[in-house]
Amino acid sequence: MAQKATETAKQQPTAAKGAADKAATAVQDTAGKVAEEARGAWAALGKILRQEAAQRCRAQHPEFGVENKLIGFIEDAQRPGR
Repeated sequence: MAQKATETAKQQPTAAKGAADKAATAVQDTAGKVAEEARGAWAALGKILRQEAAQRCRAQHPEFGVENKLIGFIEDAQRPGR
C-alpha cells in the first residue's frame, strides 16, 4: 500500500504539468484568435488618413472610421441646415 501511495505521489506532478501545458496552449490559442480578429477589425477600417479640418485641426484616423465620416459631414456644403 505504501508503494502505491509513492507511485501515485510521483505521478501527480506529471499530471499537473500536463494540465498546465494544456492550459497554456489553450491560452495561447485564444490569444492568437483574438489578435487575428483585432487585425481584421483594424483592416476593415481602411488605411490611416491625415486630414486638416477647416479650423486647422489636424487628425489621423481610419479611412472608414467614424472620424472620417464626421469630418465629411461637417465639410459637406450640400447638407441641410448649412
